[in-house]
Amino acid sequence: MQPPPDNPWYALLYTTAQVIGFVLLLAITRAEGYGTWSGAFRSIYTGGLGRREILYAFAALGAAFMLWWPINLMLSALGMSWPKWGYSTSGLNAVPVAIWALGAAFFEEGFFRGYSMPRLNKAVGTAGALLITSAAFAAIHLRFCPALSVYIFFWALIAGGLFLYTKSTWSCFLYHAANNVIVDFL
Repeated sequence: MQPPPDNPWYALLYTTAQVIGFVLLLAITRAEGYGTWSGAFRSIYTGGLGRREILYAFAALGAAFMLWWPINLMLSALGMSWPKWGYSTSGLNAVPVAIWALGAAFFEEGFFRGYSMPRLNKAVGTAGALLITSAAFAAIHLRFCPALSVYIFFWALIAGGLFLYTKSTWSCFLYHAANNVIVDFL
């Protein structure tokens, strides 16, 4: 389903789907033996958000932004580019875009870094978990365009590295949320 690009209120359809998916993920996590809903939540959203995690989240974001230019140049040389995307954020349009940007960061980091990476790590090792979650994360961004998903793969490698280094889903959420606010509003 491709919502109309000129109406940001349709972005809330994606956020609603994510909320439903997140509740199902919590139910699955409870069934895995984490007991209560809060226990399931704490098994996905691990670590803290202290000074160290904040510093590393913004350092990771700086690294991701520095990768944009060389990847963009490489893709342009290969004839791949991406159109401008994004919704208008003027006036009340800022409300659904902000909900979408922060909701995507919260739910996607919970699933890809908080839930999937630790479980895949047990099955295929750290490098395998990092590559699989980054490829899956890039794949869900194909809806924007294939060229952008190439960049997103590298962006997700940084997010996965941040998670492995800090052991904090919250630092990944900050990295992702700050990225989305910059991309969607600036």
